[in-house]
Amino acid sequence: MTNPPIYIWRQAAENFLAEFAKALHQPESQPLLFQVWGIGGVGKSTLLRKLQEIHQQQVDLAEVSFGFTSV
Repeated sequence: MTNPPIYIWRQAAENFLAEFAKALHQPESQPLLFQVWGIGGVGKSTLLRKLQEIHQQQVDLAEVSFGFTSV
């Protein structure tokens, strides 16, 4: 049995999740295109996995990485 990845709460991440949810409910006034970038190890991939988990029934997300690609 594997342990789920640890999610560390950050205010900026919670704000992003809230804004994303608002954009789903008000697409005419909120953008639905976003990018996540920054130095390695700060939780970008974990945040995107959490976003997919929360909204898996509502959206399809596409991911492009110009760095490390998992096999």
